[in-house]
Amino acid sequence: GMVCGFAGFQKNVTLVFFKGSLLKDKRKLLNHNTGSINTRGFKFKEAKEINEDILLEYLFEAIDLNKKGKKVVVPKDRTVEVAKDIKKEFKLAGVLKYFENMAYSHRKEYMNWIESAKREETRISRIEKAVVMIGKKETMMTKYKK
Repeated sequence: GMVCGFAGFQKNVTLVFFKGSLLKDKRKLLNHNTGSINTRGFKFKEAKEINEDILLEYLFEAIDLNKKGKKVVVPKDRTVEVAKDIKKEFKLAGVLKYFENMAYSHRKEYMNWIESAKREETRISRIEKAVVMIGKKETMMTKYKK
C-alpha cells in the first residue's frame, strides 16, 4: 500500500505517513495530523529544514511496516460529540434525525467546522448554515462536487 504523501501549500510542504501512528518516532519529530487519528507527518517551511538521513530513517521504517503487513486500528467507537445547543437547534429545525443517520465522517466534519469557530457569533452562524445544508441533505463536501 501507499506509505506516505506530499502536499504543497503556499507557505509549507507537508509529508504525511499514512500509518504514522505505528511509527516509533524515537526522535519525537512527527506531528499528529488533525484529519486522521492514524496519520503523522512533517511540515517544512524551507528546504534547509529537511534532514535527508532522518527523513530516510522514518521512510524506511514506514516501508518496513508495509512489508510486514501491519495495519492501523480504527476504533470501533465512532461517535461524534454533539453539544446540547447544537442538538437542540437541529431538532427544532427537523434535521436531527437525518444528521444522526449521516456517515460518521460527515457528522465529524460538521461538528469540527462548527466547534472550530473562534467567536460565538461565528459558531452560531455556522449552526444556522449547517441546519440549511443538512435540510438540503448536503455534506460539507457537496459544494466541491461538479
